[in-house]
Amino acid sequence: MLLLTIHHQLIDLILRSGYVSADETFVKLLDPDRRHKARDAYLWTYLGPKVSAIVFQFSLTRSAENPERFFPVNWTGELQCDGYSAYESLRRVRPGIVMFGCWTHARRRAVDALKSGAGESALALVEEINELYAIETEAKERGYTPEQRGFYRYAKCRSVFKRLKARFERLKQTELPSSHLADAARYALNRWPQLVRYAKPGYGHVNIDQNPIESHIRPTKIGARNWLHIGHPKAGWRSAVIYSIVGTCRLLKIDPLAYLTWVLPKLAAATNKTAIGLLPHDYARLHPPNFSKPNTS
Repeated sequence: MLLLTIHHQLIDLILRSGYVSADETFVKLLDPDRRHKARDAYLWTYLGPKVSAIVFQFSLTRSAENPERFFPVNWTGELQCDGYSAYESLRRVRPGIVMFGCWTHARRRAVDALKSGAGESALALVEEINELYAIETEAKERGYTPEQRGFYRYAKCRSVFKRLKARFERLKQTELPSSHLADAARYALNRWPQLVRYAKPGYGHVNIDQNPIESHIRPTKIGARNWLHIGHPKAGWRSAVIYSIVGTCRLLKIDPLAYLTWVLPKLAAATNKTAIGLLPHDYARLHPPNFSKPNTS
């Protein structure tokens, strides 16, 4: 498949950027060993926020095997992820990784507690987490650079973190272990260093949460209503490559069809040594979004 070259180059671009957001989602796969039966497989997703690139990788498992293959042994950089244990396993074998958490995942648990009827305790928790998001909005409205945002967060977030941590510790002690509030407290306290690290100076480029990558996973779930499954394990990587190309084009605000029309003839005529300058980013430089075809994706 010609586009596999672009997929490999996008992976390299994301790794070289030094800041990666990772997530995973399941997809249905037709099981060749059980006629007319489907099983779960996974699309692992890696976003480079600094370089506007995203790649998907197909895997039969949700184990740490995929991220361990994605990140070279000597890779050093920043990894943002949720609380899934595979990423903690990755950190243990990739000592050059600095981990960052996701406040959306922490907030969801507080919202679940509120929906379950936990009352004022849950509402206070949600409101204090919302203060962190208000700080992000203020920094954006002021047009801060990443460096300025890092210092602004450091000045503004520390008091909120102090109140939140005290509240989480209190809830962990007072709530039933099976309650939503206790679950929210355990999630946050177990990942506290990763959750607050984004607000230290020098990390102003790091997002407060994983909403950017989740917005690119969402179409795979919505689109699942239109198909039954991936037809065979050997076909999964093809879906991952197409998702990667389309997702990166959307990040760059260029028309995926226009890019494919441009790049495929060039790839067909290229060799391994000459297949350069063909990323969606190269197309975007030659055809800025304002002058490209309307995005119909």
